[in-house]
Amino acid sequence: MTSTTNGQSNADTLLQQWRDKAVLLALSAISVAALPTLIVVLVQNWNHPAQYPFVGFFIFLYIIVLCLRGMKHLGSRARGWGFLILVYAAGVISLIRGGLVGVGKDYTLIFPLLAVLFRSKRAGFLSIFGSIATYIAVGLLLANGYLDAYVVYPEAIVDFSIWMSEGVYLTLLMSVFFVLLLTFYNYLVRVLNEQILARAELSQTHQTLLFYSQNLEEQVAARTNELSAANVQLRQEIAERLRAEQGLRFRATLLEQLQDLIVALDMEQKITYLNQAAERFFGVDMAEWNGASIALLPLEGLGASWEQILQATVAKGHWQGVWNVAPEPGELLNLEVRAWSIKDPEGNAEGMISIMTDVTARIKSEVLLQRHNRELALLNRLITAAAAIADTRHLLEIMCRDLAQFFDLKQAIAVTTDPLGETAVVVAEYLTPGQPPFLDLEFRISESLAFRHLLDSQSPLFIPDLELDNRMGDLTPFLAERGVKSVLLIPLVIRGRVISVLCLNMLGRFSLDETDVILVTSVASAVSQTLEAGELRVAIEKTQAADRAKSQFINHVSHELRTPLTNIRAYLDLIRLGVQERRQDYLGIAHDETVRLQHLIEDLLYLSKLDLGQLEVELHPVDLNQVVQELVSERERFFLAQGLDLLVELEPTLNLVQADVQALRQVLISLLTNALHFTPSGGSVTLKTAWATAEGHEWCIVEVRDTGLGMSEAEQAQLFQRFQRGSAVELTNTPGVGVGLALSKELIELQHGRLNVKSHIQKGSVFTIWLLPA
Repeated sequence: MTSTTNGQSNADTLLQQWRDKAVLLALSAISVAALPTLIVVLVQNWNHPAQYPFVGFFIFLYIIVLCLRGMKHLGSRARGWGFLILVYAAGVISLIRGGLVGVGKDYTLIFPLLAVLFRSKRAGFLSIFGSIATYIAVGLLLANGYLDAYVVYPEAIVDFSIWMSEGVYLTLLMSVFFVLLLTFYNYLVRVLNEQILARAELSQTHQTLLFYSQNLEEQVAARTNELSAANVQLRQEIAERLRAEQGLRFRATLLEQLQDLIVALDMEQKITYLNQAAERFFGVDMAEWNGASIALLPLEGLGASWEQILQATVAKGHWQGVWNVAPEPGELLNLEVRAWSIKDPEGNAEGMISIMTDVTARIKSEVLLQRHNRELALLNRLITAAAAIADTRHLLEIMCRDLAQFFDLKQAIAVTTDPLGETAVVVAEYLTPGQPPFLDLEFRISESLAFRHLLDSQSPLFIPDLELDNRMGDLTPFLAERGVKSVLLIPLVIRGRVISVLCLNMLGRFSLDETDVILVTSVASAVSQTLEAGELRVAIEKTQAADRAKSQFINHVSHELRTPLTNIRAYLDLIRLGVQERRQDYLGIAHDETVRLQHLIEDLLYLSKLDLGQLEVELHPVDLNQVVQELVSERERFFLAQGLDLLVELEPTLNLVQADVQALRQVLISLLTNALHFTPSGGSVTLKTAWATAEGHEWCIVEVRDTGLGMSEAEQAQLFQRFQRGSAVELTNTPGVGVGLALSKELIELQHGRLNVKSHIQKGSVFTIWLLPA
């Protein structure tokens, strides 16, 4: 039955393939042959408007033929039915136009035959009934005159009885052809099925013979291989069993010789194995304890019972922990406990085996290494901070914080002492939230034995119990109010002097070991050395800068001394040897150069006295407005000679000021001289007095304002340093060694005043002297 069904299916497949090819071939032939026919029909009916709809319909049918032929993705079923519908439509149109005279009746005759060939027998039967019905319908319409306008041949219009007589003849003829075609079709299908079945049976028989032949050979080869493999496997099993027995002996020996403790138990928590190390540690004998409850073995300090370990191991497959045990008083061991589940071949848990390894030395090493790393990190942070931070108070805050966090403390303070060691003040602190502050707390240390010891020994001091030890002196009640129980004092020493003391406050009684003392000593020493190195570096830089300034000073002074001396000598020679009438001019110039030389020497002497601390000023009430007016009267001619305006703006309500008149005049003359030198012709210089407020005080000020060349911000920052001269000096070729402004600033500061400057390039400068009212 299955073979018959398969054969029928294969025959239908072959017929369907033939139909698909036949439809494509018919469509191709029609698309080629119908074109000239269509052209002829178009020409013939050009003058017959009544035929235009049929001509248009034929054109439409031709386009459909082209689409059916050209659309590749169209299915064979759709293409076949499309072809049959085209044939049917063409037949109906031809039958209407030509009647019995045209080819329409031929289409009606062959339409069922094409349906059988290109689709199926059922399609053929349906086509017969469709053709007969269409033929009768067209006859009735023609007989009643409904289609007269579309008839091409007048003789096509006949009586309905004649039409039906011809129809009976066509029906008989179509039936004969249809029966013959069906007979041939059935015969062809039967022959195809028989051939396909025969071919399939032959192929199946051939495959069966090949299968049995190969199967027999494979069975023989497989049996041979099985016997060989069984022989090899037997030998391997024997060898593996021998190796397993040897391995078991090796493992048993190894387990017994291991220093690690090995304990095995079953699911009922009964001991199944103890190695010799475990027997010695627990003080039991395996021969007596085999099968005993594991709960009898002590396990204090592990944080888990044997039952819990067994349950966790069975659930997860393994368990790990550390057992801190004291086998003897004063002795602490750290045993790492690792447990694994024991399973049968089916994967069911049978018990557990645990190994206990002594990791005391490793844990101690890890703890020491972690502490060592923390100490190194602490030292590195504090040394880096000491090298990078110039603000000592900020550095002390960092030290308080880092040391408190290292020892897990809540309080740490830093104090500095006065030079006599009488009092101390808290300048930095570290506090956790909720702790009362110490900052700016001042207390006496002259009676404190702890601070006396610290200043003398310059080494850390630890007081473990402040209630029993009162060496902290006046600081003790402040510490007690804040709950401090123990104190660690750490001095910072630079060049043999204690510059600060760090106080680490413990809210509980604290014990320090030798490593803690070494650490704080190292921290204090490292930070002190870093600070001392920084101070030495700054001192070296200052020394080098002073040396450079000294060389520059000698160079400038040599030049400035040589210039007036050379001029004086030259004009003295002119007085002696020159024209008698110009001797007075020569004497005036020589006098001016002598005055210039005198001012230079006086400035240098002032600086020398300042450095030696020998320059003293006498402060008296001075009328600042009067001093300014006198200087304007004296100096106005010099400004007019340079084409400059010297202006004065005086504050009439200005009080007297505390000042040294000579020192003040010298500063104002220096400022006016600079304004004269650095203000181009046509500009102005203004002297102005006024009131000013700064830092909560009233000041009397005098400004020297010019419209000169001005200075950059970089030049203003170095303007009051000794032997510094701005870029305007080179532009104006102004003599000098760069000590006038530095001397002026120091003279004003000796009078408890200030001197500052504001300047913009090409917009001039404003020098302001600030003096306190009398």
